[in-house]
Amino acid sequence: MSERISRLCYYSPYVKALNLSINQKIDLIKLFQNDALLTTPVEFEVLLLAVQPELNLPQRNRLNKLLQSDLDWNRFLRLAQTHKVIPQVYLNFQEKVIVAIPDEVTSKLSLGYYSNIMATSRLVAELIRLAGVFKARNIPVLVLKGPVTGMLAYNSLNTRQFVDLDLVIRPDQLSTVYQILAESGYEPHFELGPRFLQKYTQVHYELTFRHSLQSLSVDVHWAILPAHFSFSPLAEVIWSNSYSLDLGINSLEVQTLSREDLLLYLCAHAAKDNWSSLGAICDIAGLLRNQLDLDWERIEAQVGQLGSRRMFQLGLVLAYALFNVPLPARIVAVLPQQLDLAGKVLSQFYQPPTNTFQEFITRNLYLKSMDKIMDRLHFWVDEVLTPTPYEWARVELPQKLSFLYYPLRLWHFGLKYLFRKPYGL
Repeated sequence: MSERISRLCYYSPYVKALNLSINQKIDLIKLFQNDALLTTPVEFEVLLLAVQPELNLPQRNRLNKLLQSDLDWNRFLRLAQTHKVIPQVYLNFQEKVIVAIPDEVTSKLSLGYYSNIMATSRLVAELIRLAGVFKARNIPVLVLKGPVTGMLAYNSLNTRQFVDLDLVIRPDQLSTVYQILAESGYEPHFELGPRFLQKYTQVHYELTFRHSLQSLSVDVHWAILPAHFSFSPLAEVIWSNSYSLDLGINSLEVQTLSREDLLLYLCAHAAKDNWSSLGAICDIAGLLRNQLDLDWERIEAQVGQLGSRRMFQLGLVLAYALFNVPLPARIVAVLPQQLDLAGKVLSQFYQPPTNTFQEFITRNLYLKSMDKIMDRLHFWVDEVLTPTPYEWARVELPQKLSFLYYPLRLWHFGLKYLFRKPYGL
């Protein structure tokens, strides 16, 4: 029994830090029992250790030993960039590594870290400006992800990589926000007339705006997840639970999701992105580590109401296994239910899809994260049949023939995924 644990922990030394009994460890580390995970590339193991907020002595020794091995540094840097953890890696290498890192690697990590600081500073400055504009027009706005998650999960605006601003508005104010952003130099990713804008808002939940002169992007949400999914919370609940958070810059306070709603959202958002990013698990783990007074009874009640138990438990088991976050005992007790799926997620972390069709197949992880059959049906309808701005831009059909957009969408879907031909604009 102990030999089995020792072998598995060789590939995942962070498991040793978990405060569990032998039998509990055996259950939990089933995550690492399939052949793919037992042959984890050394570069990915280094990455896992390099993003740990705390390293015990065995982990620190293991990391320093691996850094002296024959690493493929280009592969390591690609993994760090793909998983959006450059800041964490750079800071940990500066503070916790005693062996020499190649100068070229240090320079690239430093460039990535300080470039991220510049990018986040520019985005936060724009957030301050836009917040003033919306306040003057009496438009309530919730700030989602980005700087909010940075503060709550890392106590810093610079430790998390983000490339845009995410703002949640009330649905009936979209046209006004559309106008305000246009006055500020932003253009929508899709030019939609009144007819298609109405259709778009009925089946989608966000629209991207990009500044015409500056490298700035704003995602405007009228819901935080597609409304037809059962795990999408009601807008009234999100707004009534929201609170004001001080970002620590120019006394800037922004309205954002409650910490409990944010935890549920981070798990659902990671699932929607097919659990493709280690950075998303870092966000969940950081929130759990820094916010120790969460209302777990409320969280559990909401998970049950929304039908998001599986994706919620999957997010927690990954955060718990990889980062040893503190969780209530009753939560830990149910996590083994998601071990098989968690193993597939971990395998995907270092074996990303290599083509468009494989990328679509891996979305099976998102489907398996759903509790309800109807949500899976909605997923397929969205993917295969629901028209998008690409179809509307290809052919402008009269209202009476608008039903033809559905077979056109099906044709485009086949071109993109089955025949691997791009059809986008």
